Amino acid sequence: MLIEIKGEDIDRAFEQIRYTKENQSQYTALKTKFIDSTGKACKEHAFIISNFQVTKIRLQQLEREHNVRVKAILYSEATTKIPDVRDYV
Repeated sequence: MLIEIKGEDIDRAFEQIRYTKENQSQYTALKTKFIDSTGKACKEHAFIISNFQVTKIRLQQLEREHNVRVKAILYSEATTKIPDVRDYV
């Protein structure tokens, strides 16, 4: 599960999720270890927590542009409790 917390810079959140999936050796090692120990495929879920609301059309554009699917973009202000992503898995 990848969670990116951003203010209004949704483009950057997608870039960082893509970078982690493609370039972070620790992430790849963790996925490999999970697959090796369970013998099951690893289900990946990405979430963005932001105080910016994205239209469905813009969300689809960002997903295509960055080749990243996000399970949800959850809304949260700096002064409010961060949503529990377990409700979406």
